[in-house]
Amino acid sequence: MNPGPSEDEIHRRFRVQLGLNPDTGLPVELSSSADPSELVKQYVGGAYTGAAFDTYGCNDPFAITPDDLIAVTMLSIPVNENSRSGIRPSAILDLQARTDEVVSLLNGLPADRSLHTLTQNDFDGWLGSDSPGNALYELMRKHVSLPRVATHKLLARKRPLLFPIRDTVVERALGLIRRKDGWWRPWWAALSTDEALVLRLREIRERAEAPHLSLLRVADIVIWLQNR
Repeated sequence: MNPGPSEDEIHRRFRVQLGLNPDTGLPVELSSSADPSELVKQYVGGAYTGAAFDTYGCNDPFAITPDDLIAVTMLSIPVNENSRSGIRPSAILDLQARTDEVVSLLNGLPADRSLHTLTQNDFDGWLGSDSPGNALYELMRKHVSLPRVATHKLLARKRPLLFPIRDTVVERALGLIRRKDGWWRPWWAALSTDEALVLRLREIRERAEAPHLSLLRVADIVIWLQNR
């Protein structure tokens, strides 16, 4: 089985998607229609309901609430008992029954640390295989039976600085369509070692006048709009 691209190749794909030369990390000349900051500005300006995902209702950092479930529907995740990709009402009840576990795991994850700032020890402690981040993912997937994409979007709602959104468009663009778990690891590997990527995302966010977005969300919006 093809294991997929190496972390170096994924890193290069990040640069290309964000308008940087894959070798030098310097900005490349783009048409106005492909300018990443214009894409983000269009997205948050009301052209897409997904823009409400980041701002809808109250986002309690230490609990999953009805507002979070509504916010996820803004990203094409329906609440439907018969949907394979959506959130089943019965899963919501299962999630509610595990409130104490969810709260405990969320309390183990910092709300003020960005993925690109994590050291190896930070990453392993918060997002590695034996961590509250991975435990929360496993709880949602295996015990609550949420679909994979819905789980990643809910994680991104609760910790937008740590968890990138996942969907098939971004998977294909980054060559990660075959990756089952550890979605956030290649994002961390690229962003934590490449200041050019981080500076580029900050520039895009500033030019798009979208200070409320995390850098991960900026990257997700740009990659999704360029490849959908």
